[in-house]
Amino acid sequence: MFNFLFLRGLILSLLNVDPLFLIVFLIALMALIVFYFIRKRPSNHYDDRVVADVYSNVDSDSDEVEKLIGASYAKQYTQNYKEAIDYLTRAIDIDHDSERTYLMRGKLYIEVKEYLKAIIDLNKVLEMNPQNETAYYYRGKAEYDSGKVYEASQDFEKAESLGFTLKDK
Repeated sequence: MFNFLFLRGLILSLLNVDPLFLIVFLIALMALIVFYFIRKRPSNHYDDRVVADVYSNVDSDSDEVEKLIGASYAKQYTQNYKEAIDYLTRAIDIDHDSERTYLMRGKLYIEVKEYLKAIIDLNKVLEMNPQNETAYYYRGKAEYDSGKVYEASQDFEKAESLGFTLKDK
């Protein structure tokens, strides 16, 4: 009975508050409730669901490579770079001649600060295609981040001479 009387007294005291304050308070409360329930955020298991969808129904090796790359993109979306690298490594195990996969993995190695591995992957890309300006840029970035400033400047210049612009990549 005491709780009911206390609650009744509290409600009546709120009603005696300035009406403008009460309206502002209610609007702010509604905005917080709406923001809490409506805001869009990926669930914790978003990347796992995408990986499961992408990786199902594999028909051939090339399909499997594409699905592994897609799974890697899903992991990158949630900034889970280590698992994204694992998917790309599995794709490379299937197709050793995929320039795109080595380039993607090299970029991810830079994200996780494994610069030597990044340089090795980007060297592989440049063996396959010596005109790949993106590989020169990212190899330069890996070299710069690992303290090899002179080598980095040479790669940046080479990337620029081949037409690399940062806004395009």
